[in-house]
Parts: sequence; structure tokens; C-alpha cells
Amino acid sequence: MFKLKSLFISVSAALWLAIPAHVSADMEKVRLYGTRDQRDYLGCYNCKNMEPDSICNVHGSFGSPFSASSIWNKLGIYGTRDSLLSPWNEFGTGLFVINDRGRFLGKFHSNVKSKNTSFDPEFTEFASREIEEHGDTSILRDKLCVVQPAEP
Repeated sequence: MFKLKSLFISVSAALWLAIPAHVSADMEKVRLYGTRDQRDYLGCYNCKNMEPDSICNVHGSFGSPFSASSIWNKLGIYGTRDSLLSPWNEFGTGLFVINDRGRFLGKFHSNVKSKNTSFDPEFTEFASREIEEHGDTSILRDKLCVVQPAEP
């Protein structure tokens, strides 16, 4: 019985750790916008990977590397490192992070000089380092979009 209980706890812990820290079933959605007036919606930051508007849904408009409204499209205005509107531009202003109630939570960017405005300062530092060292956002996607276990 003790071994079975230990196994259950281990499996439960492993499944819990596989869900990204920014995902929670009871959390309100945290959304990314290209403009403060919320006209350019760029997806849900903390949604589960398979939700249609998740930035982690590779088949959705906001998670596809080919969609114009995706931060992962390296040729798009919000995904290229050359655009000041992109969160991946080291001098850019980043995206507006706004919750369901319309409250501004900060910026989503990789500009360490503006870290004090960042929604997630730890990710800002990580993103800045990775982009400088590797010049690629795929590792950033991997960090944000951890594979989640299937729901029962």
C-alpha cells in the first residue's frame, strides 16, 4: 500500500510539474496586445496549449509560426527581431499585457533596459540572453509552451 501511495504521489507531482507555471484552470486570462487600445490582439499568454487563442497552440492564429498575428512568426511584424513592436527586439517597447478585466499588468518584451516595466522580469532576462546568444526564439517558445498532459 505504501509503494502504491508513493507511486501515485510521484506521478501526480510529475504531471503537476509538466504544466507551465503560467497556466491555471481558475486564473483569468492574461492577454497580449500590440497596442494599448487593445485593437491588435495577439493571443492568450496563460491559456492551455490547445485553446484556440493560446500563444502556444501551433495550429491556432496566435501560436502558428506562419500567422501574421503570431509572436512566433519570424517574418511577421510581432515576431521579427527587426520590428520595434516585436517582443523580441532588444530596443522594442514590447506587447501590452492586459487581464480579462482590462487591467494593464505590464509589458511582454526582451528589453532588459526596460525590465522595470516587464510583466515577467525573469522571462525578460532569459529572453534577452537567449536571443543575444542564439538569435532564435524557439528556445523561448519551449520555455513558455511546456508540453501539457492530456486532460482526463
